[in-house]
Amino acid sequence: TSQRSCRELRDEVEGREQSVPVPSTAKGNKDQKDRAELLRSDGAHAHAAPTASLARRDAPIEAVLQQELITQREEVRFQDVELGQLSGAVVRLGEMGRTINQELRTQGTLIDDLDREVDDAGTQMRS
Repeated sequence: TSQRSCRELRDEVEGREQSVPVPSTAKGNKDQKDRAELLRSDGAHAHAAPTASLARRDAPIEAVLQQELITQREEVRFQDVELGQLSGAVVRLGEMGRTINQELRTQGTLIDDLDREVDDAGTQMRS
């Protein structure tokens, strides 16, 4: 959802509002008529919507955008914590890898020394 554009969010909010039924028996209620006008799916308006109506229409969009921003910030904070923990684990793994490497080198030297000593003992036994 962090990649969603403002237009997609606006379309989503408008889609939700369009699915809200407007009673056909509403008589003379200007707000309901304005709402029905604004929520028409074909986008055709009998007259230009007043600024107050546009502000009411944009309010849910702004709320969705604000919520999306809050959600994104929370997600970034969560990812920062996770990355910090992952970073610590990688550092520990690196230290363990260096320790294992050093131990293998030491054991390799000991095995080489033992191999030479066995060869020397075999040579002495043959002579």
